[in-house]
Amino acid sequence: SNFGESVLLPEEAEQRLEKRMVSMCDRLWSKLARMQEEFGGLQEEVAGLHEVVVTEAEEQHKSSSKLQERVALLEPKLEEQQQALQQQLLQQALQQQLQKEEEERQQLQLQLQQKEKQ
Repeated sequence: SNFGESVLLPEEAEQRLEKRMVSMCDRLWSKLARMQEEFGGLQEEVAGLHEVVVTEAEEQHKSSSKLQERVALLEPKLEEQQQALQQQLLQQALQQQLQKEEEERQQLQLQLQQKEKQ
């Protein structure tokens, strides 16, 4: 009668198979639920990262706009300074030229005075 126990009746075999399938399905469902949870977490993480990246990009844009504004403000000032400097240099050159001419005139006058004395 030992032999009879090991041989499964068709409905027993069917029940066992059904139980195994049910437990397999249960395991798959719980695995799927875990995966969905993980995926939800990942989605949140990605959304968070996206926000950070967008915010960062906006900040960069703002600061580069500010820089451009500052450059735009500074450029005319720089040009004015350059022009003022050029004028200064020109005046210095003219003064030096005048001084040179004055010195030459004085030398000539001295020479003339000496000749008149002779």
